[in-house]
Amino acid sequence: MTASDDTATVRTGWLRFGLAVGMAQTLFVLVLVVLLRVDPSLAVGFAIVASTVGGIALVVYVLYIR
Repeated sequence: MTASDDTATVRTGWLRFGLAVGMAQTLFVLVLVVLLRVDPSLAVGFAIVASTVGGIALVVYVLYIR
C-alpha cells in the first residue's frame, strides 16, 4: 500500500463522517420543525439538549475515537 492509498482511505473516511453528520443535522432540523408545530417550549428544550449532547459527542468522537 502506498502513501497515496492511505491518504485516499483517510479522506474517504472523513467524507463518510461528514455525510453522516450532515444527515444527522437534517434529521435534527426536521424533528425541531415538527416540535415547533406541536409545542414551542418543547422544541426549545429539545434544541438545547440535543445540540449540547450532539456537540460533546462530536468532539469526543473526533478527538479521542477517530
